[in-house]
Amino acid sequence: MVELTKKIFEEQVLMSKIPVMILFYRKEDAECTKLLESAERIADKMQDKAKICKVDVDQEIALALNYQVMDLPLVVFMNYGIFQERIQGNTEEEILLEKLQKLCDCQGTQQIHF
Repeated sequence: MVELTKKIFEEQVLMSKIPVMILFYRKEDAECTKLLESAERIADKMQDKAKICKVDVDQEIALALNYQVMDLPLVVFMNYGIFQERIQGNTEEEILLEKLQKLCDCQGTQQIHF
C-alpha cells in the first residue's frame, strides 16, 4: 500500500492507468485502524489490477482539505485520475473490494458517479 503525500499524489493517483482506492485515516483512530487492515488485504488481492493508497490526514492536511475530509475514515475511488465515488465511515471489506473490482471491469470507459 502506498503512503501518499502531496508531492507524489499526482504521479500515483492522477496519472494512474489503473483504478485507485485512497483511504484517508488517522493513526490513533480505531475505525481507521480496522479499515487499514482491510485495505492491506484488498491490496494483496488486487495487486496489479488496482492501486491501494493511504493518506495520514494529520501529516497531509492539504490533501485532506482538497478532498473535504470531515469524518474518518474516508475512502475515495479514482479511475484515470477522475473522482468516482467516496464512502464515509467504516465499511465492510467486501463492499470496498466489490466497488474496486467494478472499476477494474470498467477499464477503458470513464464513468463518473456522484
